[in-house]
Amino acid sequence: MPQNIGSSPVATNPCYSSVFNMLGWGSMAGGIVLLLLVPRLRLLIASKITPPPAATAIPV
Repeated sequence: MPQNIGSSPVATNPCYSSVFNMLGWGSMAGGIVLLLLVPRLRLLIASKITPPPAATAIPV
């Protein structure tokens, strides 16, 4: 981010605009990647779920 030279927003607004634009597009790209990974993640989660073993009594 540029140093604020004076109080002129004309000098600083384009830089802020480009930074927030990059943050916005990066967030959108990350969201799309996560949406594409949802089916694969659901398969991985479903394959890991196994019923717990039957409880056995331990003599004391």
